Amino acid sequence: LNNKGFMDLILSMNTTTIKGKIAFRLVKNCKTEEYPEGNVKTAWDRLNAKYSAKSTTRLMMLKRAFENSSLTKLGLEVDPDDWISQLEDIASQIEAIDENSGIS
Repeated sequence: LNNKGFMDLILSMNTTTIKGKIAFRLVKNCKTEEYPEGNVKTAWDRLNAKYSAKSTTRLMMLKRAFENSSLTKLGLEVDPDDWISQLEDIASQIEAIDENSGIS
C-alpha cells in the first residue's frame, strides 16, 4: 500500500514545470532504510508542509467563509448534506492552521 501511494504521488506530478520539479525532489528524497522505495507518509507530510496555506490571511478567509455559509446561495437551495460537508471541510482547514479556533 505504501509503494502504491508513493508511486501515485510521483506519477501525479508534472515535472516539466519548475514547481513540479521542486515537488518531485521533496517526494523522491523520502527514502529510508525501512522504506527503500519511498515513504508515502513522509512524502505527504513534506508536501503538506511546503504547500498548505497557513497564513493569517488564509485563516481569516476561511473563518469568513464559515461564518457566511448558508443553505441558500443566490436564492437557490443547497443540499443540506453537501452544505454540512462543506462546513466540515472549512472547519478542518481552520483547525489545521489554528488548533485553538474552537470551530468543530
